[in-house]
Amino acid sequence: MYSFDFKKRVRYAETDQMGYLYYGNYATYYEIGRVELIRSIGLSYKQMEEEWKVMMPVASMEVKYLRPIYYDEEITIRTTIKELPEKFVNFHCELINEAGKLVNVAKVRLCFVDMNTMKTCPLAPAPLIQKLQEIFEQ
Repeated sequence: MYSFDFKKRVRYAETDQMGYLYYGNYATYYEIGRVELIRSIGLSYKQMEEEWKVMMPVASMEVKYLRPIYYDEEITIRTTIKELPEKFVNFHCELINEAGKLVNVAKVRLCFVDMNTMKTCPLAPAPLIQKLQEIFEQ
């Protein structure tokens, strides 16, 4: 298992009339978490696309809204990979407010697509699996 935390402040443009983070923007926060988790292990989405010719589209997303998130709050985006990816990779996301309270949870499942064929890959890219295996073994 590997988790990575990234902090982000809620901008005015991301809120609704009530001053809450607009529900449609939560997926963006999950993406920020995924990108920063991948970066934290020494890889990048850009590298996957340019060097390995692999894209990672979202296949499904389950979300639970527990408490509102407010304008100007600093949110911790905690992203966790609990198991090594195979055909899919599951990112478990938790959004935590400044008071340390869990405000949102989500599971975002992505697949791997070969950019040359535009077909799903049977397995995750080897460099991604290798990096995660090293981390999981520690």
